[in-house]
Amino acid sequence: MELRDGRKLGYQYFRYSAERAQQDARLKGAQKGPRGKLTNLMVEAFLLELIFWE
Repeated sequence: MELRDGRKLGYQYFRYSAERAQQDARLKGAQKGPRGKLTNLMVEAFLLELIFWE
């Protein structure tokens, strides 16, 4: 159970940092190009890994 709670906390922090990164990019006026799509794929892969880890 502790592992699961820790993983949930890690996921929440990861999501928070990802959202912060997106907000920073928007503030800088960065356009969503190939790099943005790559980041989204990495996020999805990370989340899938979390789901299947259990």
